[in-house]
Formats: sequence, structure tokens, C-alpha cells
Amino acid sequence: MEQAIHYIMYASLEQLESRAKAGEANAQFHLACLYDDGAGCDAGAVSPSSSELMGGLHDEDVSIRWMPVDYAEAAKWYRKAADQGHRIAQLLVGLQEVDAVRRLSWYRKSADQGYPHAQFLLGVAYEDGDGVPKDEVEAANWYRRAAVQGHASSQFALGCCYSDGSGVTRDMTQATGWFRKAAELGCVESQCLLGQSYSFGIDVPADSVEAAKWYRKAAEQGCAEAQQSLGLMYSKGSGVEQDDLEAVAWLRRAADQGLETAYYNLGLTYFDIPGLENEIEAAKWFKISANCGDAGAQYMVGFMYDVGRGLPKDQIAAAKWYRMAAKQGDEDSQVRLGFMYCNGHGVPRDYIEAYTWLNLAAISDRNAHLKRDELERKFTPEQIARAQQRSTELHNEIEERKKAAGK
Repeated sequence: MEQAIHYIMYASLEQLESRAKAGEANAQFHLACLYDDGAGCDAGAVSPSSSELMGGLHDEDVSIRWMPVDYAEAAKWYRKAADQGHRIAQLLVGLQEVDAVRRLSWYRKSADQGYPHAQFLLGVAYEDGDGVPKDEVEAANWYRRAAVQGHASSQFALGCCYSDGSGVTRDMTQATGWFRKAAELGCVESQCLLGQSYSFGIDVPADSVEAAKWYRKAAEQGCAEAQQSLGLMYSKGSGVEQDDLEAVAWLRRAADQGLETAYYNLGLTYFDIPGLENEIEAAKWFKISANCGDAGAQYMVGFMYDVGRGLPKDQIAAAKWYRMAAKQGDEDSQVRLGFMYCNGHGVPRDYIEAYTWLNLAAISDRNAHLKRDELERKFTPEQIARAQQRSTELHNEIEERKKAAGK
């Protein structure tokens, strides 16, 4: 069907070639497209939909031969069309240019003729400083030219300009308006962003039903973040009717795309559904997330080993996973590891080490605070000093690790 578009004005491939060789820019462009894609079918074998595209020509009026893909020929005819001012050909020639300055020259030729995708790419170039000096005002201007023509990516980009105050005065009403226009045209980034805005009440009134609507549109286009968000909404019954099966299905789709946070959330969702099979499945996803370095998942793996849910009871393994999470600053893990050292469960009993971990969590956890004070009353001044020094060292290590991870 797509190939038939190139024959709309031509009764045969031979006629198309003849007009292209005669210097007709539109024919040159269409011929280039055929060489780019490969085209043709047996004479008289045009599909009904293709015949429709060709203005109602009957099959016997059309003679199409097979044409192999030939990128060199495609490039030649694109260039001929571009040299004559064909604006789409100009953009395509520009896209093949390695040199940024020459690439931008072709984009500009196309953009000056009003082609919206070329205008968008010029905006990107000015925003990034690619082949031109970085200029946020110029970027916003080119995005606007394409946006008013209904170019969804430009509408999203212009919305970002207004949201960030980049090249324009910050204006969240304008930003939301452009995001909505882009979302309504199917821009997945805008759909996901609107979902977040309505979910958290960012620059719009919070509305979980509206959030679910936009997350679904983005999720159905394959956006992993939206799939995860929609799955969590089904898990909680927020904006949609609570449905564990739907929650698992959407989270699984996000996880299958490699979204690491979805591993943990999928584990939590399975964990909250009654049944041994679900606990085993939860443990599987928690382990995947834990091996990616997620502290919450490491805690959950430790907990499941600790209590024997979904994993065989194994306090040595529990202590190992608690330690991994505790070193990342997870307070629940610090508390549990501290008590394990107090009781000698999974680790040798060590009151200094117990104090060290409990002290880290004592600020926000009452049980840790009480147990730490109990231990302190039994310590000699020398033991207190040693435990506090060890705790300070661990605290500094954790903060350095967080800083390195950008947390």
C-alpha cells in the first residue's frame, strides 16, 4: 500500500522514471523512495487499497515491475530532487550528511519552506548546539514554527521549553497546553508526562482517573514507565478498579522491557497477593531487582530468607542481603542486622557490631533507639567509643556511596 503512493500521479513505473529523468522534482523524489524501499509487484496485481490510493485506476491501467533496493540510486535521486527544492528530499539528504554544518544547511533549506520535521530538527540542533551555536531562543522559535503546524514532537519540545523557561518565559499554562496538544496527537512522552501531572497534581488538579487515562495511552504504545505506573494504579485501585491480574500484566510488560524499578514493584505486587506461588514469584522478582542493586529489594530478599516466605528459611542468607541493603542506607535492614548481631542469628553475636548498625537507624526507628541505649548502658567507656567510631565510619561510607550514585 505504501509503495502505491509513489504511483498516484503516474500510470506506470516507466512513466515515473521518464518524468524523473526529464527533471520533474516530485517524480525524482518518488523514484528515490522506491529505490530506498524496494518496490513493485506483478503487472495487474495492485491491491484494492493501492488502486484506491492511485485515484481509482483499474488494474489493467497499471504496469509495475519489481525494483530491488538500491540505496546509491535512492541517494542520487533524492539529491536531484533536493537540488530542485523538494523540501522532503532536502531533509532526507540532510539526514544522510555526516558533517554537522552541511546537515544543518539542508535542514534549513527544508525548514525555510515550512517542512515541520526539518523545523523540529533545527530546533534540536540549536538546543544541543549541534552544528550551530547553542541558542535556546532560536530552538524555541523553530519548535513553535513546527508546533503550530501540528508536529507532535515539536509541541512536546515547546511544552518543555515553557516548563523549563528555556528560550521563553516560564509558563506552566502554556507548557500544559502544548503537552496536551502533543498527547492528543499520540506523542507518548506527552501522554506519560500528563499521566504524571494528573497523578501527582503537578500544575493541574490531581485526578487519578485522568492520570490512568493518559498512562494507558502511553502504555499501549509501549512506554515502560507508563506501563509501570498503570500497573501500580491497578494494584492500589487508584483511578481504576483494583485488579491484581491487570497490575501484574502491566508491570510484567514494563519489566520485560528492562525497567529495573518494575522488577521491585512486580515483586511487591506478587508479595501482596495471597498464596505460596505468588510468594515464590515475588522472591524471584525481588532477587532480580536486588541483583541490580536496589536496596529495597535486597531488604525484601533478606526478609523472605529471614522468615521463610517464598524462600527457604536461611538466616545466614538473610544477614547477607540485609547487610547489602544496610550499606546503602536502608534503615529497616540496619535495624534487622543490628538485632541479628545482638541475638547471634545468622552472624556471630557481636554487641559492638549490633550497636554500630542500630545507632545508624536510631534517629528514625524507636526500637533501634531503645536497643542501642540498652547496649550502651552495658558498655565500658572504651566500648562505647569504639562502637561510635565504627558507626561514624559506616555512616561516612554510606554517604559517600550515595553521593557517588547521585542520590
